[in-house]
Amino acid sequence: MCALPEIESRQAKCHKRLSAEQFVAMLVSRRRLARFDKRGSGLRGVRDLDTGELFEVEERKLASIEVCADRTR
Repeated sequence: MCALPEIESRQAKCHKRLSAEQFVAMLVSRRRLARFDKRGSGLRGVRDLDTGELFEVEERKLASIEVCADRTR
């Protein structure tokens, strides 16, 4: 687990690259997340506010998946 004040110095231990499917699943989870995009690098990211972990996905991979809403309601 990463401590929030030490995130920048310990980023390598707290940084995870996810597949597009994993990233979307994380976005709809109950985790407390904050956006942490690196647009110049082509990455979209979120930081877990409780653990300090940073999760990233390549922007082009994220754009290639389909996300469907449940329309049965």
